[in-house]
Amino acid sequence: MEAWIIYAIVSAVLTSAATIAQKKTLLKEHAMEFSAVLAILTLFISLPFILVIDYSQLQLTPIIIIFFSSILGSIGFLLIIKSIRHMNITESLPLLALEPAIIAILSFIFLKETLNISQIIGIGSLIVGIYILEKGTAKKNQKIIKKDKKLKYVGYIILALFIYSITSLFDRVVLFRYDMQTEAYIVFVHIFIAFHFILMLNIFHNGKKDIRHGLKKAGWWIFLIALLTLGYRLAQAEAVKLVPVALVLSIKRLSILFTVMIGGELFHEENLLRKVIATSIIIAGALLVIL
Repeated sequence: MEAWIIYAIVSAVLTSAATIAQKKTLLKEHAMEFSAVLAILTLFISLPFILVIDYSQLQLTPIIIIFFSSILGSIGFLLIIKSIRHMNITESLPLLALEPAIIAILSFIFLKETLNISQIIGIGSLIVGIYILEKGTAKKNQKIIKKDKKLKYVGYIILALFIYSITSLFDRVVLFRYDMQTEAYIVFVHIFIAFHFILMLNIFHNGKKDIRHGLKKAGWWIFLIALLTLGYRLAQAEAVKLVPVALVLSIKRLSILFTVMIGGELFHEENLLRKVIATSIIIAGALLVIL
């Protein structure tokens, strides 16, 4: 088995574990407070990498790219966390596999790129999978969605996918074109993400007070998530250095299936078998669009 596949699978497993732990923590934590504390703890855990960075190889351009990319990444992460907090994990996570279809459709509309047979079948599979996923729950949840405006969280996920599409390309440029050391990439990413979330927390919430509250209320759980987050980002970064981003993400999307199967059982969500089947169809469709 090739090294990049191993890295991608490791990233998928750790991502799934992190997502399930996030859902458990978010049952009692607010999204912004959780995200800020997670960013700070992840930075703290990644600081030892400072000791192994080859500073003679650092360039200003990739650091600037990481800074601006991390702004988008922070916003995208917050949107996903808000959606995970307010939706069932078996209904929110499969939507993340729509990213390749969105890119293909936008390229068709705006860049006049053609869609091949595989991509058309893949997009069709995604539509079928989403239909199966929502079938039987739409009527049941119609009033709840209208009352709590939960449809906006689906919109959050779609917006986050657009954002992640851009940041993934930036990652490829930094790690492949500029050949930035993985440890340096990890440190700068977490420095900037922590900075952005601390800034947002101070502007929109209560700053230090919320950080102390989050640490006191769910510090150990968030620390565990920080370890998992660092792990999957490291594994993904190593994979992206070896092959194009699309190939890495195609394997990493297995995390969605893992999360739906395990998380759905842990949180006792309804119609789990149907949702697992739907998720499998969605992921298969995403792979057809990519490959």
